[in-house]
Amino acid sequence: MRGDQNNQQGRHAGTDQADDACPVVSIVEHMAEKYGMPVILLCDTNHVLRSEYSEVKVIGGGADAVDFALVGLCQKGDLVVTQDYGVAAMILGKGVYQNFH
Repeated sequence: MRGDQNNQQGRHAGTDQADDACPVVSIVEHMAEKYGMPVILLCDTNHVLRSEYSEVKVIGGGADAVDFALVGLCQKGDLVVTQDYGVAAMILGKGVYQNFH
C-alpha cells in the first residue's frame, strides 16, 4: 500500500496516513475510500483505534514514538494529515503531501 499503486482511474494513489491525535479520521477515511486510497492510522498503546476501512498500526508507548514511526513510514507521494508542526517539519523533505487541520 505504497505510493506506487494506482487507483481505478489509473492516477497515483499514495497512502493516506493520520496520526493518533487526528480528530478528522472519519473525514480522511471517507475521502480515501471515495478515491480508492489506502489509509494507515497510527496510535500508541495508550489509545485505541478501530477501523473497518483503515489499517491500524499500534506503536509502542514513549514520548513521540508515533511521530517518529510516522516519519519513518511515510514515503514520497503519501498524504499525511497532522496538526503536529514538528512531524510536518520532519517529513517536509521526503516529498510527502501534508494537510494541516
